Amino acid sequence: MGSRRTRDGVENVYAAAQAWVDRCLRRDDSLFTPGEAIWTPRWLGELRGRFLDQPGAPGNGFLAKLENQLTGSLPEVYQLMGEVLFVHYLIISRKAAGGQRKTDNINRVLNWSAHPVAIPDSLIGVLSTGIAHPGQGFTASPYQLGFLIELAERLKEGMPAQERNDPLQDPWGFRDFAEAIQFQGAGMTANNTRAQRYAVYHLVFPDQFEGIVSDNHKNLIANAFADFVKEPNLNVDRRLMQIRPVLEEKYAEDYEHSLHLYETPIRQQWDPKFEGHTGVTICSGEHNDQGEDNKSENDLAALAKDLYLDTPFLEEIDALLKDKRQVI
Repeated sequence: MGSRRTRDGVENVYAAAQAWVDRCLRRDDSLFTPGEAIWTPRWLGELRGRFLDQPGAPGNGFLAKLENQLTGSLPEVYQLMGEVLFVHYLIISRKAAGGQRKTDNINRVLNWSAHPVAIPDSLIGVLSTGIAHPGQGFTASPYQLGFLIELAERLKEGMPAQERNDPLQDPWGFRDFAEAIQFQGAGMTANNTRAQRYAVYHLVFPDQFEGIVSDNHKNLIANAFADFVKEPNLNVDRRLMQIRPVLEEKYAEDYEHSLHLYETPIRQQWDPKFEGHTGVTICSGEHNDQGEDNKSENDLAALAKDLYLDTPFLEEIDALLKDKRQVI
């Protein structure tokens, strides 16, 4: 069956991701206005300079701050930021953020432009699907979004369009390429961009990489089923690829769809926090809320109402506390 998801219209998510690869990464085209040069080295560099290199810009909440960061930009930069947000949202399931909320946020950015474009109707429905619940620290994080910008920049850096296919044709070569990126954006590190990297690996190569954005969860699974791994010195993604066929064979009669490693009988074996856990697994790694419910989001929404504040503002504070352990 493989790691590619097969239910709830997720095939449209993969189609949108493939369009991003073909149009925007392999070429300099656009998701929203095909045929126009938007994902170019020029506009990517301009966006990075305004968005990533101005972390101290004023604004309460991600979007208010972003508006100040982009003030004075040309229309192409606003459109590129809207398309980056769209790609960022592809992995996020409806349990973490609804399609209308994603659409509204993208449209808000697009409408700051003097010449706003619209999200094509064919792409709006994609935002209501998603694949994973990456946790509040992922949504609209400047570091996660920054990874998408810097990935595209590095792919196009001094490389003619016809040569960009190389890293995009080989899943493991692409992973090596992305893992080796030396970030230019202020505050960006391999650690605080990891979730977006994992999201991109699955979206670009869904048959090789699991739709899991938590480093902690990947390692928990790999350790719990270590007996199924023939080459334990490989990276965690290659180990998971060896584990999946064994689990699929074991549970073949239980699931007609692609086997999800968060299915109850499987999760009970690797997640020590899951009800009915059947073993003991100890593994260090980053905390991530993937697979859990949206209790945190609901709590923040209720708190925002009580304090007469915007929910995105509290979400940013929550993300900063998780990432930096402090807020000034």
